[in-house]
Amino acid sequence: MKKILFLAVAAASTLALGSCSNDDNEDETTIVGTWKHSQVRVISGKDNSTILSNNILDDCEKKQTSEFTADGKLKSNYYEFYNGSCNHYYDETSYTYNKTTKVLVVDGVTTPVKSLTKAEFVVIDSSMDGEDYNNDGYDDIYELHLVK
Repeated sequence: MKKILFLAVAAASTLALGSCSNDDNEDETTIVGTWKHSQVRVISGKDNSTILSNNILDDCEKKQTSEFTADGKLKSNYYEFYNGSCNHYYDETSYTYNKTTKVLVVDGVTTPVKSLTKAEFVVIDSSMDGEDYNNDGYDDIYELHLVK
């Protein structure tokens, strides 16, 4: 369940990404749309900046998408390589996103949004709170990166 929630959050973050062109308007940036999962990045909790890992998704995981609809539905397609094959899972739930506070709530679980542009959406995976990736005594930060 923890993995499914993380994937739902990851999918949600993809919708928030945007482009870096000069004509970008922050008001036009929206979470609504279909986002592809691109990577999970682990950041050191000790200094909040050192990248400990860039986990690029495998070919199976790269099929994952999260579609945020304008009416507050999150439609997630998850893929996991298991028992020699790429297995598909589908989940549909509700979400809300507060653009001002940068908070995404998926099925009642609050998730901070690190950034949202037209092309990229990055969320902090709060389901990984308490995880120390490099065993240095500090809880590390897990970011889910999604792209349009």
